[in-house]
Amino acid sequence: MEKIVEISKYKIDRKRYEFKYKAVLLQDEQNKPRKWFCIVLQDAITNDIVEFTGLEKYVLDLSCTDSLSEKTYEIAMARVVMFLNYILNDTSICSLHEVTINDIRNYLLMKRKNKYGEDIKSDSWGRIRKDIFVFLENYYRYNKETLPFCYNTENIREIIIVKEKNSRLSRKHVVSRYKALNIKPPKGNDNKHRKRTIMYGHLKAMLYTAKKYDPMIYLAICLMAYAGLREGEVVNLSFSDIRKTSQLGITNKITLELRNSDKFRKGKTSTGIIKKIRDQDVYPDFLDEVENALEFHKNILEAWGLPTEGDNAVFYNKHRRPMSVTSLLARIKDLFVCYFMSVLKETSENTDFEGETYAFIDAYESEYPGAHMFRHWFTMYLITKKKLRRELVVKWRGDSPSSNAYEEYVHLNYDLIEAYRKTAYSFQESLVKDIYG
Repeated sequence: MEKIVEISKYKIDRKRYEFKYKAVLLQDEQNKPRKWFCIVLQDAITNDIVEFTGLEKYVLDLSCTDSLSEKTYEIAMARVVMFLNYILNDTSICSLHEVTINDIRNYLLMKRKNKYGEDIKSDSWGRIRKDIFVFLENYYRYNKETLPFCYNTENIREIIIVKEKNSRLSRKHVVSRYKALNIKPPKGNDNKHRKRTIMYGHLKAMLYTAKKYDPMIYLAICLMAYAGLREGEVVNLSFSDIRKTSQLGITNKITLELRNSDKFRKGKTSTGIIKKIRDQDVYPDFLDEVENALEFHKNILEAWGLPTEGDNAVFYNKHRRPMSVTSLLARIKDLFVCYFMSVLKETSENTDFEGETYAFIDAYESEYPGAHMFRHWFTMYLITKKKLRRELVVKWRGDSPSSNAYEEYVHLNYDLIEAYRKTAYSFQESLVKDIYG
């Protein structure tokens, strides 16, 4: 931010300038092109770059060993740039070391609201707070010996180590408490998280419905429910990303390589993103279901005259082009609303669990759970049916070990977890065949 000193020095209108991030292509360790972002100071009128600031090196959380997806890194970069523009346009600060706790607090208070004046979701606000603090913390760490800082990161954030109850493992959970900021998260509309889970036996009904009415997404639902994949991760799969390991002719492992985001992008349509670069295994209980679904899917593609091997896409839209995440989301919702609900009602009326099931049907009708319901189903299965410890749930979900997603999930969905444990409903496919033929 040295250029801000010069701008202030010569009394030039600071509002004429703005921070932006620019993408450049660099080569990685394998000599493959990789997008990198630079934070620049730009003339807002002429769009000329005044200076390459070098501030991008402070954006990443250097304590995190997991690879960030390109999209996640870009979002963090955008949040930092918005903070820098706030400093430039709404304060008289001339360099980052002059930032005070009050400046940080005022910015975060402002970011509690969206452009309509409504509270944003607390987890979204928390991510803004984290990205801003990581940036300021890194800047402080590397410059504290040479610059007189007005903020001290050690006085802002307190690290709390929590050992999980009844855990025999040495791994502890780290919680950050931003004690000096003294800001409560916005209330937002976080209660929506409570209705995002499809109940245990209802997944079978959804899979039956998909196989009958939209077979192209049958395998996609299997991978989301049985391996915990996100929608964007599913549509990025190619056949070379699916590896089967066999022993004595029996498949004992199916691994999904989640390495490359948006690789089937055509024009302006995004296929999707990989949130965390990783190899994700199908949970062992569901190997047979996924293997059968994969063969079923290949038969569909072969009937369409589409390839079923190599770097070709696994999922296609009605125009026989690689499916986008937008298309997948729309098809899942259409399947849920137009077909699944009818199938669920018909089977429920002919089971001993009608009263139990209809409570959930009412919830589905009042609010569509969203395509993320399958990843939530997977999490519910790990927690309630397999009774896995936190460390294993985090591993199978493909989360970072330092992520607090597990704790947030259990907290937000406590009542659903209890209902999930008790539900006895099992889908009876024979009833549907009798009804629908």
